[in-house]
Amino acid sequence: MVRRLRRKRLVRAASPGRLLLRSNQEWVVDLACDALATGRGIGILAIVDAFTRECLTLEVDTSLSSPRVTRALEQAIDQRELPEPIRCDNGPELTSRHFLGWCEERKIQLIYIQPGRWREEYNSERPHSSLGYRTPNEFAETLRSSLLRG
Repeated sequence: MVRRLRRKRLVRAASPGRLLLRSNQEWVVDLACDALATGRGIGILAIVDAFTRECLTLEVDTSLSSPRVTRALEQAIDQRELPEPIRCDNGPELTSRHFLGWCEERKIQLIYIQPGRWREEYNSERPHSSLGYRTPNEFAETLRSSLLRG
C-alpha cells in the first residue's frame, strides 16, 4: 500500500475589507495560468490599483518567477508611487523569500487572502451589471429554474 503525504497548507487569517479612498492605497497582484492551443503553459501577471481599478501591469509569458514579478512591480512603482499594501493570494511566487524580502526592503505590507475567499465573494456576494445586477450564483439558479420549467 502506497501512502501519500499531503502537503500542509499555510492558512492565514482573513483580513477585513478596507475602505479605499485614493489611488495607490492598495494594489492587487494576481498570477493566473492558462495553456495555448499547442498545450504549452503560460502565466499571466496582473497588477491592479484597487481604488481606481486601473490595470497597471499585464504581462504574459511562459514563466513568471518571483524576480519577474518584482521587476514588474518596480516598473509600476516608477510610473506611480509605492503602494501602501499589496493584496495577493498564497501562490509560490508571492510567498517566496525573494518576494517577501523585496516587500520588506520597501516597507510594503502584504495582505494575503484566504484560499477560496475571493471566489466565494465573487460568486455569492458581488452583483454584476452584465447579469442584471445579480450575483453569478443567483443568475445560474435562475437559468436552472427556467430549464426545469421548460
